[in-house]
Formats: sequence, structure tokens, C-alpha cells
Amino acid sequence: MEFARTAPAPVIDPADPLPLNESQRRHFEVVLASLEESLARITETMARAGDAERALSGTEDDLPARFVETAPAAIARAREQLRALAAAMRIEPRTHSAARSVRAILTSHIVELEDSDAKRLRAYGAVDPSLAPRLEPALAELRATLQGLRAALRDRAPGA
Repeated sequence: MEFARTAPAPVIDPADPLPLNESQRRHFEVVLASLEESLARITETMARAGDAERALSGTEDDLPARFVETAPAAIARAREQLRALAAAMRIEPRTHSAARSVRAILTSHIVELEDSDAKRLRAYGAVDPSLAPRLEPALAELRATLQGLRAALRDRAPGA
């Protein structure tokens, strides 16, 4: 299906509630939230394609030109359709704390780095004796940077 440059209004009227029971509504909460998250990931993936800033992982810039050209409008249209469906289904938006999410991510990586010292690497085979004096300070420095970033989360956000 080709995407028109100017899309028609959604086929569903958000002001006219759909007759769903609670179980059906919860089903669509999950389905539509998952789709919304996937659309965000597609947008983020498109933005990262060919990103030279990453040292260890990257996203190959291999999206077809037609997709790159049509995707932003199609994704915007899908988001509009999602909003209309959610309104007609009387689905309330759920929010999550960005601070808690970032804290959990940072804490997880700090623990992984703590568990990656030379002593624990023995589980993967013999460890060269010269490794610890070189590896430990580098890991400690990286952990300290992540801990500093995590500590900055203690500041209150504007309006929080």
C-alpha cells in the first residue's frame, strides 16, 4: 500500500466509544502500547542508521530510499490512528518514570562492570597476571562515571 501525502481523517470517531469490556480493553492497551513502542523504535533506528558515534555497535544504513522517504508520514499517520483508537476505547495513557528507568539501566551496568574484574574473569579461562593492574583502573573509572551520572538523578526535575 502506498501512503498518500495527505491522509484522510481516521475511520474511527474518538468521541464515539467502542463497546469493549474490561478484558478486551486491557488486551488493546497491551497491543496498542506495544505498537506505539515499536513505532518509536523504528523512528529511533532510522535516526541511528549510519551513526558514526558508536564504537562497539552500530546500525547499518541499509534502509531503502522509498522507506526513508515514506516512513515518517506513515508513522505519524499510524500514531494518529492509535490515538483515535485509544480515545474510542477509553484507554488511559500509562506513564513511567524516566528517572527510574535510567537509574535501573545505569545500576545494571555498574553491577556488570563490578562483576567483570580480572578475578572474576577466571570463570572464562586463565587470566594474564598483567591484566588486573591495567583493567581494574579502567573499569573503576568507567564505573565512577556511571555512578556520577546516576547521582545526578537525585536532583529534582523541573515540575517534579
